[in-house]
Amino acid sequence: MSNHPFIDTHNITVHDFVSLYAKQYSEGEEMIQKKPDPKKQLDFTKSTLNLTKSTLDLTKTDETKSIALPNVPLRRGRASKKINKYKMYDVIWGMIELPIEVKCLIDHRYYNRLEHIAQLSIMKFIIPTANHDRLQHSIGVAHLCYIAALHLHTLYPDEVPIEHAVCVACAGVSHDVGHGMFSHAYDHLLNDQNFEGPGRKHEYRSIKIFEYAIKEIMALNPTLCFTEDLIYLVQYFIDQEKYKQFVDPELVKLPKFKKGLEQIVNNYVHKVDVDKMDYILRDSKHMGIPYSNNQDSIITMLQRTDIINETWVFDIRDRRTIELLLHQRYTLYSNYYVGDKSLGMACMLNDVMIDANKYIDIVSCANLKDLKDVETFCSLTDDKFLLTILNMQEQGLKRTSGLIENIMMNKNCYSIVDDFVENSNEQSRRSGYRYVPVSLFTDKSNPEQALSKIIYHNDGDIIDQRAVLLVREISTKIKKRN
Repeated sequence: MSNHPFIDTHNITVHDFVSLYAKQYSEGEEMIQKKPDPKKQLDFTKSTLNLTKSTLDLTKTDETKSIALPNVPLRRGRASKKINKYKMYDVIWGMIELPIEVKCLIDHRYYNRLEHIAQLSIMKFIIPTANHDRLQHSIGVAHLCYIAALHLHTLYPDEVPIEHAVCVACAGVSHDVGHGMFSHAYDHLLNDQNFEGPGRKHEYRSIKIFEYAIKEIMALNPTLCFTEDLIYLVQYFIDQEKYKQFVDPELVKLPKFKKGLEQIVNNYVHKVDVDKMDYILRDSKHMGIPYSNNQDSIITMLQRTDIINETWVFDIRDRRTIELLLHQRYTLYSNYYVGDKSLGMACMLNDVMIDANKYIDIVSCANLKDLKDVETFCSLTDDKFLLTILNMQEQGLKRTSGLIENIMMNKNCYSIVDDFVENSNEQSRRSGYRYVPVSLFTDKSNPEQALSKIIYHNDGDIIDQRAVLLVREISTKIKKRN
């Protein structure tokens, strides 16, 4: 018997086989050349118009509960055969598949603005290829979140339902949506202005913006898997500590979930999460910095993770991948993120934002108290802010415009002298030197501190951390001898 669905080739001759295919081909040509019936075509047009009219009627509500439906632009990509999946291309991870709920978030205007916020702030003026944006990073994090969550779903199908895997992916794409213009530079401005309130941290702003965005999305797509409990779960997965500032845990009870899932996006236990896995690889690629880990090693590591004793743990076979990840992170921070050139330019940008805040309020909206604050905050992007200042005619912004031009041309930057910045703004400070609060710019955890907190497993059994440290010490001694 043949695998062909229409032909039984048992005891059939070649002549019969060819004749049968020729007959099928001729019938197909007749169907193509056959003219359509105008009556049937007219009936189809009428039914289509009626369907369109009925679909439009669904968006109508009574006057007391009218909903303003936003014009949501579609991004490039194509839907997969499964209704709840969507395929798109990422520069780092290649062709990726995401839940349709993540696709709806990416298409929302609050998330689209991340295309105009640089991942590395002013680093693109120092290294031209470091021009990737926050949206690319957020999509990459959502991809890694979904891989890790689906793997845990296969291990614990009852404790990690597919809806919770979707929530983890949505938290991944939403974890940076609260970033202001020039990413962390906006947070430094809030600290410099002694801003009070939970909105001084971008994680809290991400939780708030997600809430506003998902309400609009659910008005457009009521068939999505989100319920009120799952929305709270996504917000909890974004950041557990900031979530407590957003809602009262005693009043709002989270749905039952497997403890450890919340550590995938933002890990408070050992600081290794998918956020760092994506930006370390993405930043290294765009800045041309050698990095031993590649896409396959990170995905393989995620597909071997487990949750044991309410902790997200890694396979002992991926110990080398973890160590390379943390050492590369330390290299990026010490040599690039807070290098003398980038730190001096960051202080210049900070002076620009301080001066600009005297004429246009860019700080008070950070707490996102209402929809107006959210819209104002989300209108602040990198290029729009710089162009606004350059086009203003106020006398007090002439020197600020000069600082912006120097930043964009990468010239006459502030110099770093030990822990002080030279050539800072004399108009606002008596001295030409300013102390650099390095704690604002640097990540205080070094590789050795982070490595001692990571927990490994071997086929589901926790490995004693002292044994891991002993093996690392022995291997280091062997390398020194050789």
